Order: sequence, then structure tokens, then C-alpha cells
Amino acid sequence: MVEEQCQQCPLADPSEELLPLLADLPEREREALLLRLDGCPNLVLGERLGCSMTTGRRLVDAALMRLQMRHPEMAREPVRLESLPAWQREALATLDNTRREALLRIDDLPRQVLLLHLSEGLDSKQIAARLEVDRNLIMGMYSCATSLRTAGQVTGQGTFREKGAAARALTETLRSEVEALAPGERVPAERGLAVRFQCSAKTVRAAMNALRAEGLVVLRRPYGLFRATAAGDLAVAA
Repeated sequence: MVEEQCQQCPLADPSEELLPLLADLPEREREALLLRLDGCPNLVLGERLGCSMTTGRRLVDAALMRLQMRHPEMAREPVRLESLPAWQREALATLDNTRREALLRIDDLPRQVLLLHLSEGLDSKQIAARLEVDRNLIMGMYSCATSLRTAGQVTGQGTFREKGAAARALTETLRSEVEALAPGERVPAERGLAVRFQCSAKTVRAAMNALRAEGLVVLRRPYGLFRATAAGDLAVAA
């Protein structure tokens, strides 16, 4: 999937005019996409990013999707609404125009993933089970849900109005992303996450503390947070 998307991507030879579009991407996703477009094989991509090959592919998937959703000129022709299954049309009807148009610009599988999350509140495990696909296949797609959810703050839909809701929502998203990391892999830095998810560092810290309490991540001073590797990490994380 990644190889096919990169071959068809208008950024296959990034010019000075197109590079500013990449600046909107989260740092890790931008770096992964540039490496992939430069011809880095999947194994080398993971080594250059200091992550697993699976995570590297997920970062590229997410970067391509964000570009397609944010910049119409980077996407294919939007799919016709009437050509979609009834459940997708009904789910899209509940969204504002900006998010609906963004979802019509992406491929069918990622659109299904995001619609199931946005309309039914399913997490990545539930979505993978519903669609009968490997969870690793959809993690990059699922990570883009936050880009669409934050639009609710602008449209007045009250996505994060309830006290503590921002941290809880971010915890759900980060839990899925951290679970996709290889054991012992470093978790992205707090500042980068705050910029990526357009929230405060306090919200990111609260979400990470929740994941530490669950034993999913462990703090290793002075290096930062890492995906828990074994039972021995669980006591440290707690």
C-alpha cells in the first residue's frame, strides 16, 4: 500500500513550492515521508528513524493521508458520495463539510477506518475486527483521526468541552499508537505531541501518566518514555 501511494504521490520529486506543504506534518511523519520518497527501503527507513519497520510504514501512511485530507491538490479526484455504501453516506452526513470533503478525498479503507472511529467511537482493535484486517495495517490511518476530531473545536461541536475530556481522548489515541510501537521503542517527545495534537503540554503529560499507570510505557531518565518491554518494566512504569 505504501509503495503504491508513494509512486502515485505528486511529491515524488518535492520542489520548493511543495515542500511548505510538508511543513504542516508532524515531524516524525514528515521525516519518514521524505526518506521514503528519497527511495529508502522499508528496513533502512526504520533504521534511519530509530524505529521498527512497521512503525516506519505507519508514519509514511499517516503522512500521505494527512496531505490528502489537508491539500486537495495532493489527492485524487474525490469519490462520488452516491457511489458509497449506505452506512458510509449516513456517517458522512453527521460530519461538517470540511471533514466530509477530506474523507471523500482518501481511499476506501482509510475512509472506513476514520468513519467507524468518528461515527461509532470504535478504537483501532475494534475497527480491525469489524473490517477483518490486521490491526497494524490500519494504525497509520487511525492515527489521523485526531486531525479530524480537532476540527470539532472550531466548528463548536464541543469535542473537548467536558473537563478532562481532552486528556481522556488523547489517552485513547496515544494508547493505540504506543501499542503499535516495538517493545523498547521510544515514545515521541511531549512537545512534539502537543504540537501535533494541538493541545497543551499538560494534556499530553496527563495522557502519558495514564499510560504509565497502565504499564504500557516506562520512564527511563534522562532519555524519556519508552514502550514497555517486559514484566520488569511494568513495576517501573507504575
